[in-house]
Amino acid sequence: YDDIPKAFMPIIQKNGLQVSNEKLKDIYTQASKFITTLKYKFNRPRPYQIAKHYGIKDFEIHRLDSAQSPSYPSGHAIQGYLIGDYLSHKDPSNSEEYLTKGSDIAESRIIAKAHYPSDKTYGKEVARVLFRGMKKWHH
Repeated sequence: YDDIPKAFMPIIQKNGLQVSNEKLKDIYTQASKFITTLKYKFNRPRPYQIAKHYGIKDFEIHRLDSAQSPSYPSGHAIQGYLIGDYLSHKDPSNSEEYLTKGSDIAESRIIAKAHYPSDKTYGKEVARVLFRGMKKWHH
């Protein structure tokens, strides 16, 4: 799920929703500004960095180019949940599909050992706040 907008496109197309990949990329990019600020404010080491520090062996991490910044909060969680919220708002009858995909994206980062569960939890909270702001901005 490194390409978050692309992950949502099959569902959007299946449901006939008129939302472009470019629109999702715009939401993704706008959220990135907040994500970077938060990550460097908290500056939490990634799980693999902690494992290495404490000499924990056999802690494999998938090589993720996107796992080079601090861990908290999870940017993928924020962007996945935010796009899921946006699409749910646009297409309420298929809301569950969009929200599930956002959650899957957030969870994939924990499975890949790139994040702690709390990175995902706070990411969801941040996404909800950003979405409320987004709705105000577009009305």
